[in-house]
Amino acid sequence: MRRALAFAAGLVALAAATSARADEAGSKPEPTRAIAARASGGVTALGLFDVGAIGPRAAVGIGGTARRSFALLGAFADLAYERPVTSHGLVMHRGTLAATGEVVFAKILRLGVGLHAGALAIERQGGASGTPWKPVLGAHATVGVDVITVRGATLYADARGDYETAFVARVLSAGGVAGVRYAF
Repeated sequence: MRRALAFAAGLVALAAATSARADEAGSKPEPTRAIAARASGGVTALGLFDVGAIGPRAAVGIGGTARRSFALLGAFADLAYERPVTSHGLVMHRGTLAATGEVVFAKILRLGVGLHAGALAIERQGGASGTPWKPVLGAHATVGVDVITVRGATLYADARGDYETAFVARVLSAGGVAGVRYAF
């Protein structure tokens, strides 16, 4: 835990030093507002009742950012699809629409929280039998790092944790994604 905190503190310090050098070099000021679109792909691990599943995640979204004195604030709406599979041959399909608020520190570290709603269905591999789609409602938190930005396109990596209800049960999931965000 201490190593992880020290690593995160080092990233923030490095970003702040880089930012200060860019400011000293007379770089042009950043825009105070921007609209951005993003697309990401990654992996999710999901637990429903006592069954665990792991599988791919894909998402697309649109949002915006605004500069404030203490940080950059952002808000995004994302449409995501996940398809985790259990070791017992069950396939879970989860589609969600999420709203996430983000705070960006030192131009690279992103912290976000939000709400999401969608549907979840479970079937046997091969589609032999399954459940109808059931509604899900939940909350999520994200921690991310902007890796590099070139001409408005930013490569980023996020870790995500979700808590929701489905099938009259709690669903916990966690995962990681990498994606591209383009500001215009």
